[in-house]
Amino acid sequence: MGFNYGAYLSKVFRSGLEGVPKGQTGASLSLGLSGRQTLWRIILPQAILIILPPFTNNFITLMQDCALLVVIGVPELQNMTSNMTSTFANPMTDPQRKLFIYVLGAMFYFALCFPLSRLSRFLEQR
Repeated sequence: MGFNYGAYLSKVFRSGLEGVPKGQTGASLSLGLSGRQTLWRIILPQAILIILPPFTNNFITLMQDCALLVVIGVPELQNMTSNMTSTFANPMTDPQRKLFIYVLGAMFYFALCFPLSRLSRFLEQR
């Protein structure tokens, strides 16, 4: 997942840097700024505005995909460890306990994703 989203984010950063008009670079160089000063003071502040929405969307999607992989991976691990005599590997039989764990997981997932989406919306409006 890290390599996959790393590839997506490299495209996001590249498109953000290329989204800044070329005239900005030419104007800053004609004013006597060095290449490093042009990048840090002119190009990056404008590119961050372009990069921010897709970056936060990819980050939230990464969290959701990690949750999906956990849901796929946990039953497989339970099947592999069911032959062992561990109390942790045995499935729970109390439905109230299962419901509590699912609700707790949903609340934790919501507590992670909702503030990130609100922060993203706030930063996009600024």
